[in-house]
Amino acid sequence: MSLYKRKDGEEQPYWKFGQYKVRLPFIHHKLEAPEIIQGMVIFTVGLSMVEIMTSVMGLSYEAALTITILNQFLMLVPSLMGVPFVGGFVTALIPVLILFLNGYDPGPETIQAVIAVQIVMAVIFLLFGLTSMGEKLVKNLPASLKAGILIGAGITAIMAEIQPGGRLPATPIAITVGALLCLYMMFSLSFKRLAKRSRIVGLIASYGIVPAIFFAVFIGWIVGEYQRQTWNGVLRSHHLLLYGKSRHLSLAFRRLKCLLVRFQLHCLAM
Repeated sequence: MSLYKRKDGEEQPYWKFGQYKVRLPFIHHKLEAPEIIQGMVIFTVGLSMVEIMTSVMGLSYEAALTITILNQFLMLVPSLMGVPFVGGFVTALIPVLILFLNGYDPGPETIQAVIAVQIVMAVIFLLFGLTSMGEKLVKNLPASLKAGILIGAGITAIMAEIQPGGRLPATPIAITVGALLCLYMMFSLSFKRLAKRSRIVGLIASYGIVPAIFFAVFIGWIVGEYQRQTWNGVLRSHHLLLYGKSRHLSLAFRRLKCLLVRFQLHCLAM
């Protein structure tokens, strides 16, 4: 249920906030069960950053989890403000960023380096947006180059999973079954026809890849590849102040002077 009702053929109700159109759940639109469940499950994808922050940056698990959850929450802001974009990690940058961070000791130095990278990226994105350079760059880049960047990020992610120490060698049955089921549900014409004929299958299809993930986890439990995990930690407010410490932030600005040079050297060393 929602407080405001959309009339047929009209735009979804909203509150005007400057150039933005604010739409809040239960007020301007109702929440659908598939959207809620998919959001709760797909939210765990972003938790992969916890491993990077604990191993590369030297953060504690609780601090990394708190930062990730805050970041995931802030990704909702564009859609709430009516902006037709979905925030997310710059996935293609992660391998290069990890290589860059290997030049620092895990701990305060790495945190300062990450803040410096974030500031540089924020300035670049701001300039691209204000000057429309971003649109021109995307249009003028060859399609082959753009495809190579996207495919390269996917290949990097797959290679990280299938190489020794990855998750595929550790849980081959669960991941293989889940991947095959996901591919069948997403791209099979026979499954689409079945979803049109059967109400139950249609309901399952409305949840996207979530059923495949649940089934993979269930299979993993049955064959013993996954163990039931419990977490007794709590999210503490002082973890949110980690990036706000003036010492880290001021040193991050100092690192901006040599950041671009070191970043280029690391890229050339790849």
